[in-house]
Amino acid sequence: NGANIEANPDRVYVAAAAGKVNYRFRDFIVKGSDGGNTQSLGLVRLGYGRKGSNNLIFTYYAGKKGLLSQTGNADSMRTQKISGFSIESRMVLNKNNYLIAEYARSSYAGSKGKIMDFSSRLNEAWTIKAFSEYPSTHTSVSAYYRKMGEGFQSFTLYSTNSNQEAWSLKVKQGLIKQRLLLEASIRKNDFNSPLAAPDFSSSTVFKSVQATLRIRKYPVVTIGFYPSSQL
Repeated sequence: NGANIEANPDRVYVAAAAGKVNYRFRDFIVKGSDGGNTQSLGLVRLGYGRKGSNNLIFTYYAGKKGLLSQTGNADSMRTQKISGFSIESRMVLNKNNYLIAEYARSSYAGSKGKIMDFSSRLNEAWTIKAFSEYPSTHTSVSAYYRKMGEGFQSFTLYSTNSNQEAWSLKVKQGLIKQRLLLEASIRKNDFNSPLAAPDFSSSTVFKSVQATLRIRKYPVVTIGFYPSSQL
């Protein structure tokens, strides 16, 4: 429950949001705890450039978040104050290619909650994303790499207290006048789960392929291969 506002007049970008967050809306185990009711979030964003084009945006966030621990009821009811900032930039190379890079730091218990303590890199995270499209061959390629230190905290379902590294590469190819779409992807640690142990970190690399056939007036047919380990 909350409110947000966003404006992007000319090349000035501003946004703000505030509210309460109930991260326990699907908790069927720990009931009656105040962990879901005391969580709150506020953030402000300032930047320059158009949102869908070249831009540079600074974000500051702060609030209280439940630890979402599955080790016991006492830990599951705890909340902690967290805050952090990020600097994100979108760089459009041309109408078919762009990059997005982001760097973030947060408070964490090991350094008295100091966000600007650059002597430690445990509480930082960064990511880079790339997208490329080739209209002449109906091919698109997307990729990203994300690194999160074990002390980094944010309002996501991602576990803390472990170094998290994730990357992904996906290729899409259209054939037969875009009636047949082929997709292939390879990725590592590309999922979020509040049920995973706090120190969980996966090294499994998932591979998948898929083909989708769309012919007018006929049913859409999709065939894919997904190793059972990722399901």
